Amino acid sequence: MKKLVSSILPLTVCCVCVFGAAIKEGYVTRSATTTTNTAEVFFPQNPTKAIRLVSWDATSDTNNNTALTFLGGTMPITILGMVNVTNLLCYSNNLVLTNAVALIQRSDDTIFSVSILGTNQMTNIVISATNSIAILTNDVLWVCTNIASTTLGFATNAVRLAGESLFQVQRRAPFALRLTNGLNGGMRINSATVHYDDNAP
Repeated sequence: MKKLVSSILPLTVCCVCVFGAAIKEGYVTRSATTTTNTAEVFFPQNPTKAIRLVSWDATSDTNNNTALTFLGGTMPITILGMVNVTNLLCYSNNLVLTNAVALIQRSDDTIFSVSILGTNQMTNIVISATNSIAILTNDVLWVCTNIASTTLGFATNAVRLAGESLFQVQRRAPFALRLTNGLNGGMRINSATVHYDDNAP
């Protein structure tokens, strides 16, 4: 295994948007550089590959200790329909926990996160208010229980870490990096690079 390297780098600026028909082969880099109090980047699942994080570069909040969280999907749940925009219907909500963060991925690879407020009647999943992306029938909600995090602390410059495998998700699962707890809205994920690993021979 290669030695992990940590360093402080100058702030870099670039932009990324929610996407469809994503690249899911080899090395892929994404970023979320619009300043915010919650920054996220997403890597949609590939049905035959596992996602391995090899580097990240993030700018923290100067007013609070911010948490960089790595979220790996572990249980896919197909959305069968909606009672309304925050009440989703599925076959079973077993093992879905209140306050969890989940990833929703569409067939066109559009991917985003939702917060789970609770469950009801064994078939309902209630989420917080959605963003501008509508949730559709047959979208897949991935419960995330493969989770790790690190605290960046107060930082005016970007913090970077690189190595052979900083985090990995199970095969066929999506992956997200989430930077939270900001107070001044200045947080950014300047870049995150993953490798989509092939099946072992």
